[in-house]
Amino acid sequence: MGLIRAGLTTRDIAERLSLSEFTVGTHRRNIMHKLELPNMAALLQFAFDHGL
Repeated sequence: MGLIRAGLTTRDIAERLSLSEFTVGTHRRNIMHKLELPNMAALLQFAFDHGL
């Protein structure tokens, strides 16, 4: 969440963590699904609101 909040792209996050872009996208989608967030804007707002 911190890397998303910092504004990194999926590609940037994948490179930094030595993961595939697909893996990063899957984790992001799973987080959004569990939190019932409809889009990236809502995910970013959640991260800021909760200090993540």
